Amino acid sequence: MVLAVGTFLVMFGACYSTPITVNYVTECFTNLPLEVAVTMNVYRQIFGLSLPFFVLHWQAAVGSGWMFGMMAFFCVLVSALMGLLIWKGQVLRQYSLVTDATEDGIKVTNLERTSTLSSSA
Repeated sequence: MVLAVGTFLVMFGACYSTPITVNYVTECFTNLPLEVAVTMNVYRQIFGLSLPFFVLHWQAAVGSGWMFGMMAFFCVLVSALMGLLIWKGQVLRQYSLVTDATEDGIKVTNLERTSTLSSSA
Protein backbone atom coordinates (compact mmCIF):
# COMPACT_ATOMS: atom_id res chain seq x y z
CA MET A 1 0.00 0.00 0.00
CA VAL A 2 2.85 2.39 0.82
CA LEU A 3 4.40 1.68 -2.56
CA ALA A 4 1.15 2.51 -4.36
CA VAL A 5 0.63 5.76 -2.44
CA GLY A 6 4.27 6.74 -3.03
CA THR A 7 3.97 6.05 -6.74
CA PHE A 8 0.74 8.04 -6.91
CA LEU A 9 2.30 11.04 -5.16
CA VAL A 10 5.38 10.95 -7.37
CA MET A 11 3.38 10.81 -10.59
CA PHE A 12 0.82 13.35 -9.43
CA GLY A 13 3.54 15.77 -8.34
CA ALA A 14 5.45 15.34 -11.58
CA CYS A 15 2.34 15.92 -13.69
CA TYR A 16 0.97 19.00 -12.01
CA SER A 17 4.12 20.81 -10.91
CA THR A 18 5.81 21.12 -14.30
CA PRO A 19 3.28 23.41 -16.06
CA ILE A 20 2.85 25.54 -12.93
CA THR A 21 6.59 26.03 -12.60
CA VAL A 22 7.13 26.81 -16.29
CA ASN A 23 4.22 29.27 -16.27
CA TYR A 24 5.43 31.00 -13.10
CA VAL A 25 9.00 31.42 -14.31
CA THR A 26 7.82 32.55 -17.76
CA GLU A 27 5.64 35.22 -16.17
CA CYS A 28 8.55 36.38 -14.01
CA PHE A 29 10.62 37.10 -17.13
CA THR A 30 8.08 38.58 -19.52
CA ASN A 31 10.74 39.98 -21.87
CA LEU A 32 12.20 36.50 -22.54
CA PRO A 33 9.30 34.03 -22.43
CA LEU A 34 10.58 31.68 -25.14
CA GLU A 35 14.08 31.43 -23.72
CA VAL A 36 12.76 30.77 -20.22
CA ALA A 37 10.30 28.11 -21.39
CA VAL A 38 12.97 26.34 -23.42
CA THR A 39 15.41 26.41 -20.49
CA MET A 40 12.80 25.02 -18.09
CA ASN A 41 11.89 22.25 -20.52
CA VAL A 42 15.56 21.32 -20.97
CA TYR A 43 15.90 21.01 -17.18
CA ARG A 44 12.71 18.93 -17.07
CA GLN A 45 14.01 16.58 -19.74
CA ILE A 46 17.40 16.23 -18.05
CA PHE A 47 15.81 15.36 -14.71
CA GLY A 48 13.30 13.01 -16.33
CA LEU A 49 15.82 11.17 -18.46
CA SER A 50 18.41 10.89 -15.69
CA LEU A 51 16.11 8.97 -13.34
CA PRO A 52 16.72 5.53 -14.89
CA PHE A 53 20.47 5.93 -14.42
CA PHE A 54 20.37 6.11 -10.64
CA VAL A 55 17.00 4.66 -9.57
CA LEU A 56 18.22 1.04 -9.57
CA HIS A 57 21.18 1.90 -7.33
CA TRP A 58 18.90 3.93 -5.08
CA GLN A 59 16.45 1.03 -4.79
CA ALA A 60 19.28 -1.40 -4.01
CA ALA A 61 20.58 0.90 -1.28
CA VAL A 62 17.34 1.70 0.56
CA GLY A 63 14.66 -0.66 -0.81
CA SER A 64 11.49 0.01 -2.79
CA GLY A 65 9.40 1.33 0.08
CA TRP A 66 11.93 3.92 1.16
CA MET A 67 12.74 4.90 -2.40
CA PHE A 68 9.14 5.65 -3.31
CA GLY A 69 8.51 7.15 0.11
CA MET A 70 11.43 9.53 -0.36
CA MET A 71 10.16 10.43 -3.83
CA ALA A 72 6.74 11.16 -2.34
CA PHE A 73 8.31 13.27 0.40
CA PHE A 74 10.29 15.24 -2.19
CA CYS A 75 7.05 15.89 -4.12
CA VAL A 76 5.31 17.10 -0.96
CA LEU A 77 8.28 19.35 -0.16
CA VAL A 78 8.34 20.83 -3.66
CA SER A 79 4.55 21.30 -3.54
CA ALA A 80 4.95 23.23 -0.29
CA LEU A 81 7.59 25.41 -1.94
CA MET A 82 5.25 26.01 -4.89
CA GLY A 83 2.52 26.97 -2.42
CA LEU A 84 4.93 29.46 -0.87
CA LEU A 85 5.65 30.93 -4.30
CA ILE A 86 1.94 31.22 -5.04
CA TRP A 87 1.25 32.79 -1.63
CA LYS A 88 4.21 35.16 -1.41
CA GLY A 89 5.48 35.27 -5.00
CA GLN A 90 4.86 38.96 -5.56
CA VAL A 91 6.74 39.89 -2.40
CA LEU A 92 9.62 37.53 -3.24
CA ARG A 93 9.99 39.01 -6.73
CA GLN A 94 10.67 42.43 -5.18
CA TYR A 95 13.96 41.04 -3.80
CA SER A 96 15.20 39.90 -7.22
CA LEU A 97 18.69 40.91 -8.35
CA VAL A 98 17.46 41.22 -11.94
CA THR A 99 14.76 43.72 -12.85
CA ASP A 100 12.48 42.73 -15.67
CA ALA A 101 9.24 43.97 -17.15
CA THR A 102 6.20 43.07 -15.12
CA GLU A 103 2.49 43.10 -15.76
CA ASP A 104 1.51 43.86 -12.16
CA GLY A 105 -1.17 46.52 -12.10
CA ILE A 106 -1.76 46.61 -15.85
CA LYS A 107 -5.39 46.78 -16.92
CA VAL A 108 -5.99 43.98 -19.41
CA THR A 109 -9.74 44.33 -19.99
CA ASN A 110 -11.85 47.10 -21.39
CA LEU A 111 -15.21 47.42 -19.66
CA GLU A 112 -16.54 49.95 -22.18
CA ARG A 113 -17.98 47.52 -24.71
CA THR A 114 -20.82 48.12 -27.05
CA SER A 115 -23.18 45.33 -27.85
CA THR A 116 -24.44 44.87 -31.38
CA LEU A 117 -27.47 42.94 -30.13
CA SER A 118 -28.79 45.77 -27.94
CA SER A 119 -28.35 48.43 -30.65
CA SER A 120 -30.13 46.41 -33.33
CA ALA A 121 -33.26 45.70 -31.25
